[in-house]
Amino acid sequence: GVAMTPISSILEACNASMNPEPLSTRWTRGIVPRCGREIIFGIGINQLSDFCEERMEIFSSQKARNLGGSLVAGLVSGYLSHIPHNLSTLKLLMPNKTYAQHFDALSRPYGRWFDTQFFPVQSQDSARTSAFRSAVRNVMVPALTCVFPKGSIIRTTQIAGSFI
Repeated sequence: GVAMTPISSILEACNASMNPEPLSTRWTRGIVPRCGREIIFGIGINQLSDFCEERMEIFSSQKARNLGGSLVAGLVSGYLSHIPHNLSTLKLLMPNKTYAQHFDALSRPYGRWFDTQFFPVQSQDSARTSAFRSAVRNVMVPALTCVFPKGSIIRTTQIAGSFI
């Protein structure tokens, strides 16, 4: 995974036309989460697929066990690498923003949902209720963003397909 990071970074930077920086600088944007993503892929392809294949006892055929193990490993790797992938891509395309700003942008849909549907602000809320609401929001919105990331089903399907 670590060895693939520079290659992956250069390839992605070549297609990042939104970023006006020269390629010599652009390829380093988002390199830390990209490295994490590549490590997750490497573990998924090399170790996790074998681990899952060994536990595919529902299939009698070795080819079916291999296919099932690769598919499950791809699903796990795609899901776990979704947030690092988004952060590396956003940093590559918009290098002037911090990772915290990019994560806040990823969290906005859950923040709106929390504010309007889950725990809406009431005009008669006391200071204690307001403080409790704020504390719950500060934990729940980032947790939902990481546990149920938007778009992860499509990306995970792509990753799982590449593992097969």
